[in-house]
Amino acid sequence: MKPGDAFLGMPSYDGTMHMCVVLALSETSYGDPTVIVANLTSMVGGADKTCVVTPHDVDAHPFVRRECYVYYRKMQEMDVGSVANAQMLAPVCSTLLSRMPRGVLASPCARPHFKKTVGKLLESIPQTP
Repeated sequence: MKPGDAFLGMPSYDGTMHMCVVLALSETSYGDPTVIVANLTSMVGGADKTCVVTPHDVDAHPFVRRECYVYYRKMQEMDVGSVANAQMLAPVCSTLLSRMPRGVLASPCARPHFKKTVGKLLESIPQTP
């Protein structure tokens, strides 16, 4: 597993699966590997518009068929083993991978734990314009 890997997970209310993206690698307090994951979901009224993705964006993933947003409120830290059993998709491109973690810091919906963890990751990556 690495940042940018995508898979089907986090079922919606109607049972359809969302595209999930690994944003960062982490570990439990016991040293077990985990991944920090955010999913994309269809645009609705009142959505967090920090990171919107449409099928027409240059950095859109082939799975994206309509306007959606990164659902930072539902971010999860998952056991690497549970993700390894998911249906994998093509990884997201580097441009979208750059936008999604930066959105964690900008989103009013992301939990403080994720802002801290992803913020540390971003500090270690050279900034690109």
